[in-house]
Amino acid sequence: MLHNPLKISNSGFTLVEVLITMAIASISFAAIYSVFGSAQKTSTINEVNANVMRSLRTSIDFMESDIRMAGLLCDINSKQPVSKSVIEATSIRLRFTADRDCDGSIEAFNPAHITGGLQESDFEQITYFYDLTSKEIRQCLYDTGNVEFCETLADHVEFFSFTYLDEDKITIADATTNKADIRFVDVSIRIEQPSGLSEPVSRNITKRIFCRNLASEML
Repeated sequence: MLHNPLKISNSGFTLVEVLITMAIASISFAAIYSVFGSAQKTSTINEVNANVMRSLRTSIDFMESDIRMAGLLCDINSKQPVSKSVIEATSIRLRFTADRDCDGSIEAFNPAHITGGLQESDFEQITYFYDLTSKEIRQCLYDTGNVEFCETLADHVEFFSFTYLDEDKITIADATTNKADIRFVDVSIRIEQPSGLSEPVSRNITKRIFCRNLASEML
């Protein structure tokens, strides 16, 4: 009988061969998924860590820049005491004045500048505070009616505190009633941010800020 090349063969894979192939494929896919999942997890953690560190640095830089200016009043003849430069000083709230435009007076921010762009004079009455409910650090400016204009500096803040020190760098137990003694401010921040299925990323920073203008003011 002649061989017919068009005849379809009835031969194929056995059940054992199919099961072995499926087992090998499953192991391969599991290995690939594991590597991919691990890489994705590492990428997420690195991204969240970078965001947390960036938020910490930005917040502390903003506060340091402003707090260092506390008490500035360029007109020597009208220099005011520390007790009036630092209006409020608690563990989570610090309000102070600074003659940012150096015109010899403390001005309130102009709400009309919000759309057109804030100016130096708008930052002469500043409050930094920690909102326990929203876990945010906020910066607030004040207009002539003592109305706040606030912006968020950082969120996911699990811990925040101001600590006030005198000229000998000794902690002031009650800065609220001893504002005139403030020369240094320690700022402590801890931010904790979720990172997917991994443990939250938690980082902290502490910065000591020298209030040079408070140190040079008349008591």
